[in-house]
Amino acid sequence: MGCDNVVSVLQLRWKYHETFLPCFRDDLPHKVLLQGDSIQEAFRLWSDDESRREYVAQVAWRLHADFDVLGHAELCSQYFPPKLFQLTDDEFFVDVGAYDGDTLREFLALQGEGFRRVLALEPDPENFRRLFGCLSSLPTTLRGKIEARACAAGNRAGRLRFAAGHGTSSAISDQGSVEVDCIRLDDLLAGSRPTYIKMDLEGAEPDAIQGCQRVLREDRPVLAACVYHAQDHLWNIALAIHHLVPDYQLFLRPHMPECWETVCYAVPPHRLIKQAG
Repeated sequence: MGCDNVVSVLQLRWKYHETFLPCFRDDLPHKVLLQGDSIQEAFRLWSDDESRREYVAQVAWRLHADFDVLGHAELCSQYFPPKLFQLTDDEFFVDVGAYDGDTLREFLALQGEGFRRVLALEPDPENFRRLFGCLSSLPTTLRGKIEARACAAGNRAGRLRFAAGHGTSSAISDQGSVEVDCIRLDDLLAGSRPTYIKMDLEGAEPDAIQGCQRVLREDRPVLAACVYHAQDHLWNIALAIHHLVPDYQLFLRPHMPECWETVCYAVPPHRLIKQAG
């Protein structure tokens, strides 16, 4: 492209960290070293070699910003990896952070009418408008089994400030321009037996998991939680899930290059397609 010098954006962020950090999975490398015990504990939780290799590579990348250590992104559909678990005709899919219905459309493409229920949560007003438009275009037989709610998921019920209007990057923020309703999934899903919960919450995944403890322990749904919105989510989300439900099998899969769209899949043993090691 005619450039004389090319510098990694992460090195730039490290040098001017007061301005640029933290930013998603990017943060200062010494913070990784301060959490060495947690990082080692989380390493022992992954259920297959593929997850362990990816985990080590992403920790190393956070330390050294060396893109060559990273592997290749998983080519399968994000949130629906065919080799880990199989969707069923009794699926109750809870799409937390539904955006404009992109994941819902993938789910319907895979399942057609073969599911029990879908609940889609999206707090951003513009995203919710597009999500509702997506639902309105569906056949009546599908639309009757799908509910959309304009709210966020967290560890407490109430009203929260929200930075709206940023598409997929809209997020809970003290500097947000609007207020949105926030619910605990334990309250919302009581007695409904969800079978699969997906969380893509732009950094609010730990709070949502904390507000979902009873559901995870009692109903034992598959859980897919994004782990790239903060540096330490890579290990702390796995640890949080394991401490709630120790026999969940944990898998790590990146669905885009450079650590983007990395997901922790927590699968109860009875849903596993294979027992990887």
